[in-house]
Amino acid sequence: MRVPIKEVPQTFAPGSCRLGACRTHSRGIVRPARGVPGRTSRPGREGLLARGNDAPMNVLPQFLTHLLLAGLVGADLTSCQTSVTREVSEGWQRSLPLAADGHVVVENPTGAVWIAGWDRAEVQIEAVKRARDRRELEGIAIQVDHTPGRVEVRSVLPRHPGRRAADLPRVDYTMHVPRGASLESVAAGRGAVTVKGIAGSVVASSGTAR
Repeated sequence: MRVPIKEVPQTFAPGSCRLGACRTHSRGIVRPARGVPGRTSRPGREGLLARGNDAPMNVLPQFLTHLLLAGLVGADLTSCQTSVTREVSEGWQRSLPLAADGHVVVENPTGAVWIAGWDRAEVQIEAVKRARDRRELEGIAIQVDHTPGRVEVRSVLPRHPGRRAADLPRVDYTMHVPRGASLESVAAGRGAVTVKGIAGSVVASSGTAR
């Protein structure tokens, strides 16, 4: 008498294989391998898609966010670096005798002029030349014409057509003159003119006169 043999299905945990040959598991399902027994086949397209779906989906957005922030920071640093303009300067001074009722003329295309009266029969001139580099600074000249009753001061600056006013070479003057002197002409093309303590006549012209 034959006893029927009942086949019991075997199950395996994902990642294990007790058969002689099996295919790559996809979400815990074991499929027999086709071909030579004892060899496992390479992952099929279904297995690759299953693994790709298990990957976290927020990796790419995070990467793009970091990349965008890095670009913005770099742009800010670049804009900061290009906005800063280096400057070199050099001092200049001279004292000249002048009559108490003498005349003073100042012509300064770019820069400030500050003049105050004092009780001395002389003119004291202090100037600061400013430019973007040493070569440009050397191109700035201060011309002085002097007689006992008259002092004329002129700035000669290199010309740079098209450059903005803030980057042009300039000279800033601080002067003391006899209180009774007349400021015959004080002209500053780009800069402020400040006059204090002068009893004589004053003629001044600039973007800002005080």
